Amino acid sequence: MGLFTPAWMSQDEEKALKAVKKLEEAMKKTGSDAKWLKLAEQAAEVVRSAPLPSVREAGKEAILRGDTNTIFALEDEEVQQQVATKLVRLFVEGTVKEFGPYWSSFSVWKVDALLEVVRLLHDEELVCRAFARLLTYDSDYSDHFTAEDIDRIEDVDVLIGIGVRAGRSYQEKCLAVSQAILAKIKNRAEILSNDKLFLILDASLPSEFHALAERTLLQRKIPPEECAELALQAKNYRTVRFFLKRKMRTKPLLEETAIKLLDGKGAFYFSDSDDNSEEIETLLSYVSSEEALHAILRSAYNSQVQQAILQRVTDESRLGEAVRNDQLRMKARKIALSNIKDEGILVEIAKGLKTGENRVIPEGEELSKQAISQLSHRQDSLAEVALQGTYFDVNLDAVAGINDETHLFTIAQQADHTGVRRAAAEKITDQSLLSALAQDYKVYGANVMENVVLDDITDEAEEPTLRDKVEDALSEGGFDQRLKSLKQGLQTPLTTEFDENGVNLSGGESQKLATARVFYKDADMMIMDEPSSALDPIAEYSLNKAMRKAAHNKTVIYISHRLSTTRGADRIYMMEEGRIVEEGTHDALMELDGKYARMWEPQASRYS
Repeated sequence: MGLFTPAWMSQDEEKALKAVKKLEEAMKKTGSDAKWLKLAEQAAEVVRSAPLPSVREAGKEAILRGDTNTIFALEDEEVQQQVATKLVRLFVEGTVKEFGPYWSSFSVWKVDALLEVVRLLHDEELVCRAFARLLTYDSDYSDHFTAEDIDRIEDVDVLIGIGVRAGRSYQEKCLAVSQAILAKIKNRAEILSNDKLFLILDASLPSEFHALAERTLLQRKIPPEECAELALQAKNYRTVRFFLKRKMRTKPLLEETAIKLLDGKGAFYFSDSDDNSEEIETLLSYVSSEEALHAILRSAYNSQVQQAILQRVTDESRLGEAVRNDQLRMKARKIALSNIKDEGILVEIAKGLKTGENRVIPEGEELSKQAISQLSHRQDSLAEVALQGTYFDVNLDAVAGINDETHLFTIAQQADHTGVRRAAAEKITDQSLLSALAQDYKVYGANVMENVVLDDITDEAEEPTLRDKVEDALSEGGFDQRLKSLKQGLQTPLTTEFDENGVNLSGGESQKLATARVFYKDADMMIMDEPSSALDPIAEYSLNKAMRKAAHNKTVIYISHRLSTTRGADRIYMMEEGRIVEEGTHDALMELDGKYARMWEPQASRYS
């Protein structure tokens, strides 16, 4: 076969590889047309016939590394044709199938060099085959074709392959190639298969191509099932729309195909970075049931699809489920929430989103805040959130929206977080919700009734009812026996500041009168600061009994150094230098045997 045949045909790998290396060097250096062709044929024989795989691969390398400039330097045109044909045929037949990628991985000029070799050929069939093989590689060789190349191609499949790739580029040369392809297939569209027309329709080609493909496809009867498959294979929404709107008339199949596209099961990709609203709305128009919409929602990954679906859902319980679904995008969940009007659902969301395992759902606070804003000034609901909500800031937002002072008072009493209680208390302006007995109480120069009511008494019609209420308060405060001894009763003037016949009360009597003010006001919260400091033990016992009765369903804060009331208290706070040092029930603090216990024991004999 040639100078190196014995070596490369032998089983001696080292010897064979050295021979092929020499062959490669000889191909690079030779300037003789005849010798170059002979060496190229020997290299091809190595690739085909060498018994060792490593030697065959080395033969490929020898051909691949050959300098194509040598071909153009050949003086004899016939020999030039023989060499070019030989190498291109090896490439087309796959003997040196790595030819294209190997060269293109180095630089673009090597692709151009290969095309130049192909352009030397006179064999039109081989030219088509070479172009077709180039198109099987991932690299975009269409940029290297010219309109003149297109003139040499008769194979429609090759033409369309080049056109589809050329359509990806907006370079002027590629546009010229596209126009040349269009000119060659324009009068042959009727013989193109549906698949080929689909490729033209789905490619980024000039509009004339699409118009040609659409006209041809519209004239053909294509089964609806095939149209559905083509719609799912399309990467261009224009193609999707063509098959759905112009070729499909079967409503169930149309809906099924639209659902698959929205689910992301088609080739067309809805990008979150692009505005696909028009396309999504068109597809959703084919979906007839809300159940189908929820089926899509369970699997759709695209935020725009999720948002569009949730804009169409009317069942508020399902919208609530969507808000709780942390698999959905945040924008979609906010849209679902904005469409909820049901107060109960909004309250549950505002209170905090949790899973079945009581795990707080990510980003739940942001949604809870939105729910609070939608609840606006619905006082009962805001109060419920403030008392039971998961998030501190959301609870504060709820308090900020409450104007009803009864609710504010309840929150100030019962909220778990001190900050929430404080925020509610700071909003309370109605003093009727609070009554207090201070240590420095005063008895004023007015009659007994006025000293209890502490307000003008001008409406005579209301006086009988008012009189009964004042007498009940004085009785609860322990002043009832003293009242009976006063000749003018409730109209008895107190102190001699304005009336020389006024009555001056003792310290204990004054304290009972001041305590009656608290009972009269009947507020939800009562603060008693040392209410029994001037009372004897019997009077103190009676006062404590009356306080326990009056405290039903109310909050009583009792401040004292005398511990006669502590046994019945729900909670005891022991304070020292402005700080709470012990807290708990009486029994718990006695068991603790701390400062409270040491304070209690000396007084215990008085209360046992």
